[in-house]
Formats: sequence, structure tokens, C-alpha cells
Amino acid sequence: MTTADRSRFAEYRDRRRGGPPRTPQPCGTIGAARRHQRASEPLCDLCRPVWAAHQHEQYERRKAIALVLSKQNPHLTLTEGQRQTILGRQSIES
Repeated sequence: MTTADRSRFAEYRDRRRGGPPRTPQPCGTIGAARRHQRASEPLCDLCRPVWAAHQHEQYERRKAIALVLSKQNPHLTLTEGQRQTILGRQSIES
């Protein structure tokens, strides 16, 4: 494939996709950590603390939702599946 063919193909591809290809997020972001995971790579030193903080934030958010639900209705009985869904596969104490 010649250079002219490649550039013509790239222009066609960009028109079909709606724009040029996206540039990957730099390391040290949640997007980069997910990119490492999709590629089955270990997280780099920049991505590891960012991913840990993100996971901690998500866990605290799920925990807060469960607390609000239990306070809104003290007689609310959740099934084990509902508890696991709310807490991300973590069971809550009754």
C-alpha cells in the first residue's frame, strides 16, 4: 500500500468514524488504568494509586447508598442478592 493509498484510507476511515482516532489517556488516570486492564497488563506505578483511590471511592459510594436505604425504611428487608448488588458483592451486616 502506497503512502497516497494510506492517507486516502485514513481520510475515509476518519469520515466513517466521525473524526480521527482518539489519543489514549496518559498514565496516572482512571482511563489509563482501564487500558492496562483491557490489555491484561499489570498497572504501572502511576496508575496503581489512582485506581486504588477510584475503587475506594466506589466502595464508599455503594456503602453510603446502602446506609441511606436502611435508614429510609428500617423494616426494609433486602435479599442477599440485593445486598450484594448494592455493595458490589460485599455482604452488609444486618
